[in-house]
Amino acid sequence: MEFYLYAYEEAQKVGIDITFEIHIEMWSEDFRRVLPVAREVRKRGVPFNAQLDHSHAVLKIESAEEQDISGIRADVEAGRLVLDPFEARSIYDEWLEANILLWASMRPVAPNGPKNLWAKHPDGRLGRACQYPFVRPRPGEWHSPWYAYKLEPSKEVTRKVLRDIRDNPGSRIRFITTEIIDLPDYGDGAKYSLFEQNAAVGRWIRQTWKDMQAAAR
Repeated sequence: MEFYLYAYEEAQKVGIDITFEIHIEMWSEDFRRVLPVAREVRKRGVPFNAQLDHSHAVLKIESAEEQDISGIRADVEAGRLVLDPFEARSIYDEWLEANILLWASMRPVAPNGPKNLWAKHPDGRLGRACQYPFVRPRPGEWHSPWYAYKLEPSKEVTRKVLRDIRDNPGSRIRFITTEIIDLPDYGDGAKYSLFEQNAAVGRWIRQTWKDMQAAAR
């Protein structure tokens, strides 16, 4: 909270709106921490701005290993923390209702998806399962079987974001970006085109938005 207040003040001096990203390997990988920090910041009269990178939450669905990394397994199993975007009161709904998001990423992942078998960290660990191809890779372009249905949770979170923009007059979300990248926890070593995959995500977002707009008329 103290660092956010410092960073916010410094960024405002040069006209930048910062966001704190919901992300692995950071304080926010324990998703239960995000809203308490947001509330403490707001008590001091400062807006709390977050970036939703839903891939870092969706990958933990059905993965005891991933849930244990951030210490959330007991709460997930007890239903106190809901990672499935198709369930009521999911963590994504809570973040949207709190209106803390300025920016949302669309990086597809698969619940309990395959680790990146083609990339390792310097300490020898395999890359984590933070990226799943959005369209079927060509033969030899990826290390694991690919199933289209595994993309649905990622798509549903993005639909929630788009519905918030469409239906919530007070929505603060300004940007949606595609986030298919390299690095060990993502697509490092993969043979598929990062550009082609990102373009496919972008086309899906635009078409989904058009369909949602048409359905609302």
